[in-house]
Amino acid sequence: MSNCPRLKTPVMNIYPIEQNEFDSIGEEWNRLLSRSISDNVFLRWEWIHTWWKIFRRPNRRLFILVARSDSRLVCVAPFYIERRSPWGTKILKFCGDELSPEYLDIIAEKGCEAEAVQAVSAFLKQSRCGWDLISSEVVKTNSLLLANSPLSMDYHGISQPSFSCPYTKFDGKYERTHNRKRKLLLNRMKVTHRVIKDAGQLPECMDHLFYLHQQRSGLKKQVSEFLRPDAQRFHRELAKLFLEAGILNLHFFYDGETPVSVVYAFDYDKKTYCFQCGHDPRWSKWSVGTVLFDMTVQNAFARGMNEFDFLKGDESYKKFFCNASREEVHVSLYNNNLRGLALYVLARAKSFVRKLLKQPAKDKVPGLNPAADPT
Repeated sequence: MSNCPRLKTPVMNIYPIEQNEFDSIGEEWNRLLSRSISDNVFLRWEWIHTWWKIFRRPNRRLFILVARSDSRLVCVAPFYIERRSPWGTKILKFCGDELSPEYLDIIAEKGCEAEAVQAVSAFLKQSRCGWDLISSEVVKTNSLLLANSPLSMDYHGISQPSFSCPYTKFDGKYERTHNRKRKLLLNRMKVTHRVIKDAGQLPECMDHLFYLHQQRSGLKKQVSEFLRPDAQRFHRELAKLFLEAGILNLHFFYDGETPVSVVYAFDYDKKTYCFQCGHDPRWSKWSVGTVLFDMTVQNAFARGMNEFDFLKGDESYKKFFCNASREEVHVSLYNNNLRGLALYVLARAKSFVRKLLKQPAKDKVPGLNPAADPT
């Protein structure tokens, strides 16, 4: 990465950071994020840095671009480059994409988004580091990567809908949706509701999270990426960091000391992001998953959150809670080099054949986010 040039604009100096700067930039990164219209929990430094620590591979190269005006950090483009066989295709992606986050984007200081994206685009054009394709399926339709961006105008692109992200927008009130079942569980079945705040309890509680998610996945005969050893390592480390930062929002139902249901969520910038869930199938008839979701949403409302985001997926249970939705798109931008243009022609040909045969695009799989029915 040291052979990459620095590109100067009248107001910005943009360059790819080395590992030592990545390790030390956390506080500055998060302050910039809080000043950005792209602000969300999945762009926090803790998420990106922990992902790279655990998921770095020989065929991956960190390619995070930062831009400064004087010494002030004004832009972060959290990219990496993955080399794919058999042709050695170099794909530029957002860091952390395989963990099924949402709303990945370029981070830029409010008021200088146009200059920041222009600097990123100019660097990518002149970079000797090389890339053939920019690809992401978790980009909002109004992301900086797309909206009035030179990136989307300078390269051949294909964009198609990927995911809907339902959420509850609180409008000053929230009505519980499962009062009778909640009273049954808490009063008759003597189930207890716990929100984890003690760092000493966290390792055991993360064991309970993975166990309950495995139980639900097994019942539905699903293979969950959330249970991969590297994904478990990631979330154990992230949960510790987010607990220290006051971001972790981990809810359980317990029967005595036995966990029966869990909701794994994050609180950030007056929003609660619901990332994962699980439950003991033996408690399904009492709807432990749905009732715990109800209590988690109620808890977010009571603490003054503005919304509760269920993230990707249009599972039927979400209709009981959600009153709005955000749309994400899968965007592919092809470089104007030989390999990039060949990939673009191939992608267009595949799209034409699908339309000719009237075949839908391959279904997206939510991956790590809650799937199907939480009960």
